[in-house]
Amino acid sequence: MYELARKHTGDKAIWKCDIEILRQNLRQKSGSVQTLRHFRSDVRDIIKRDALPDYRVALDTSGKPHRIVFYTRDSKTLMKELQHIDGFIWFEQLEWQGTLQADD
Repeated sequence: MYELARKHTGDKAIWKCDIEILRQNLRQKSGSVQTLRHFRSDVRDIIKRDALPDYRVALDTSGKPHRIVFYTRDSKTLMKELQHIDGFIWFEQLEWQGTLQADD
């Protein structure tokens, strides 16, 4: 998952991907036959562990399909992007772990 985040996020502060598309992509790479329900549960575990280098992960359940959101650990860059896209309210509604207050 980290490699996909790094590839698609690059220098951007935020990258969003439909959860089903990400699951299918990972299935092709790993051969996993995990159901969407179990994959979503694993994503929530990844969010809680907060162990991906360079990025944090959140889940956007505001619409269908749900989206996985990868975002930078650099608080200043994240805040700047959220201000640019007027995304503070959207971001606060995500299922996420972390803080917007301090740099890591």
